[in-house]
Amino acid sequence: PAQSAIQASSGAQPGLYGGTQNNAACDKAQMIAFLSANPDKAAAWVAAQNADPNLRWPGPTTRALTAADIPAYVGALTPLVLTADTRVTNHSFVAGKAPPRQAVLQKGSAILVDAFGVPRARCYCGNPLLPPVPSKVPVVYVGTSWPDFNPSSVSVVSAAPQPVTKFE
Repeated sequence: PAQSAIQASSGAQPGLYGGTQNNAACDKAQMIAFLSANPDKAAAWVAAQNADPNLRWPGPTTRALTAADIPAYVGALTPLVLTADTRVTNHSFVAGKAPPRQAVLQKGSAILVDAFGVPRARCYCGNPLLPPVPSKVPVVYVGTSWPDFNPSSVSVVSAAPQPVTKFE
């Protein structure tokens, strides 16, 4: 399909996210418990988050996120639902590492976002999320597409300039 420029939306933009009103859709306690019980995955998860040079969180700002910080960090994230197909850097877990790959999450996906509106974890699997890497060449989409996927309407989220006090 023809390429169009992807415009970033501020993480504070009203209507960017929807609410689930269902704690089961994004169980932060389960994610924390899983990572606590799997130190190798916790280390890879934290390393993925720390790969974002713009990571900001309520903990000490002078040091990187650690596995011990996961309960406080995840606890401070907000569960929301994407209202548009959204491009992110997604991470999996392979051989003790969390390799990044560019991905598009389908509208309706439950995610956890930080105080600046940046997607930080996918609720379905707990994968760490970061902002997408800008592409200098036309993006090529591969894999199975969903029925209403439209490359010209893919969204990208950029951090709000100030913490968001209420997602609308």
